[in-house]
Amino acid sequence: MQLLKLTALASLLGGMALAGNATGGGGGDTAFHWETAWFPKIGKVRYCYQTAKDFGVTEDEADKAFRAALNGWRDYLQDLGDGALYFDYHRQLACDGAEDITIYLGMETAEVTVAKSFHHQPLGFSHPTKLPYWDVDQWGKGFIWIAKSEFLADSHTGRKMPDWKQPHLLQSIFLHELGHVLGCKHIEGTVMDARHASYILEEKPGLSYARGKHLLDIDGYQKLWFSWKKGSWDGQLGYGDNPRNPTLAKLSRDTFERFFGELPKGPTTAKLEMVPGVEGSVIQPLKLSVTDAGQTRQLQLEISRDGAWGFPAPAFEGLHGMGSNDIFHEGNRIGPSAFLGSVQLPGGKTVQLLFEINMSQSSQVGLYYYWNGKKLGLFTRP
Repeated sequence: MQLLKLTALASLLGGMALAGNATGGGGGDTAFHWETAWFPKIGKVRYCYQTAKDFGVTEDEADKAFRAALNGWRDYLQDLGDGALYFDYHRQLACDGAEDITIYLGMETAEVTVAKSFHHQPLGFSHPTKLPYWDVDQWGKGFIWIAKSEFLADSHTGRKMPDWKQPHLLQSIFLHELGHVLGCKHIEGTVMDARHASYILEEKPGLSYARGKHLLDIDGYQKLWFSWKKGSWDGQLGYGDNPRNPTLAKLSRDTFERFFGELPKGPTTAKLEMVPGVEGSVIQPLKLSVTDAGQTRQLQLEISRDGAWGFPAPAFEGLHGMGSNDIFHEGNRIGPSAFLGSVQLPGGKTVQLLFEINMSQSSQVGLYYYWNGKKLGLFTRP
């Protein structure tokens, strides 16, 4: 009986959680956004299997892959040093109605058929039938469905896929679907990528996917989980010294002048770092180091981790996640993906800051400031 220490993944990307009523790695999302983890408090999560005879592997073999996926999440989150939720997963030998998660291995039931209608040839999906905020006990319920082995054939080679006898493939689809159960929607460049099923179907023994990351890696070219305890990024001031885009290059020079009181002498580089703050405080210090012609200058910045900073969020153009999709877990506000702060410039003017995490593409983080009605880059990653 193993107690798994898991972090509330609903804090990912603006209180991210389920991307839809039925969410999976191979069929697309629906238009319904539940946006919460299924089990947002300490408790025993009971699960059971219903397995088709021709699924491809035994229930015990599948459970070994499922437990390995659970351990993968546990190790990933514990390594980050964050922890909020404790889940004790118990397998029931029969599905008797007391289970919290039913895992259908190739089985077709009425509820599976309805949920599958939201997907196109899914490899797997997770589907909540009850979510915590529907219930006074704050405890969800739902099922995970996994397709049978070799239910698809490559149109060019005739190769049947997937082959669940390759243990890492089944573990990988469980890793993805458990991410949805834990409150994570699709995030490009991670194990939660919406294209994850296609990576599994393309996988051949010994090969990797998604820019060199293996199917069992939770992080790929983006970070899935943002930790306030670990953060250091190399990047550029503003939008960098962009010779192909004079407009962006000028914006970067203007930013340097506003924050340091003079124009840069040459190309610049920048590094953004988390700085330890006061224990229990919502204020997160940041240090921005900018190197210009061999000289390094530093800006000491502060943002609020609870999203509030004494001025209205709508001041920023194109702001996403602020004031919406807020999730509450055991009374604690989780999210959003954008955090506000301010800094005083050399001339005495105070400007508002916006710190965004787990952004689209591969930039991971971005630091912006508000200037004359526009959101401009202070630190970006190329």
